Amino acid sequence: MKEVAILAANLMAASARTAPKAGGKDFLEIVVLTDEGDLTRIAQTMKDYAPKSSNEAFWRRDADNIE
Repeated sequence: MKEVAILAANLMAASARTAPKAGGKDFLEIVVLTDEGDLTRIAQTMKDYAPKSSNEAFWRRDADNIE
């Protein structure tokens, strides 16, 4: 199942890369992360940032989704 999720993520990345951009400028950096350690660190950083942001619930929700 993990392989299917990675394939889907790579297809979404390709779709974002080829989608039209405002003014034709492409400043996207697209990365598919699969290492659980990386994902855990990102989620924790988001949780740490949440109280400092103007929308704490947004950051906490997305951190939970990453976990």
